[in-house]
Amino acid sequence: MDPKSFPRNWNRTFELAPDDPVGGVLLLHGLSDSPYSLRSVGELLYRRGYHVVGLRIPGQGTAPSGLLDAQWEDWAAAVRMAATHVASKVGPNRPLFVFGYSNGAALSVEYALASLEEDNLRTPDGLVLLSPAIGVSRVAALASWPGTRLNWSLTRTSTVHLPSTRATRFINSPGTSGGALKQ
Repeated sequence: MDPKSFPRNWNRTFELAPDDPVGGVLLLHGLSDSPYSLRSVGELLYRRGYHVVGLRIPGQGTAPSGLLDAQWEDWAAAVRMAATHVASKVGPNRPLFVFGYSNGAALSVEYALASLEEDNLRTPDGLVLLSPAIGVSRVAALASWPGTRLNWSLTRTSTVHLPSTRATRFINSPGTSGGALKQ
């Protein structure tokens, strides 16, 4: 079956643009996933007035072999371009949010940190990180050490339950993808 014969390619980057956006949101999917996995979130945000871009990160959302030559620098460059695009659509006086799932969350953090050092990047007004694929210090292991009391807190402002459907998700991905994620 030829994927080009389908009326819509659900794995491609998508953009949802209201006439007068209240802000902008860049959605970043997880490793080996595609923008489709966050499409329902994007549609919800669009209905609430946000300009939304769901980015297909290079090497992902197509075939597992796309990750063989994937480099995190390519992913970071694509995020920078997409964030700059969304920021240009909402202007400087409306908020910009970067929403990342798993590897997309790590890329969200990388972008936010880079924006603090690079004048040409807009610093996001907020990050939403779902199951972030980020390193945790070894000292975090002390949280389960007998007699240790560390204050771990999460702030929950709202919960949105959305159906979990995916057009394409790979069970197995090439070994290099784990190395790229580790970097």
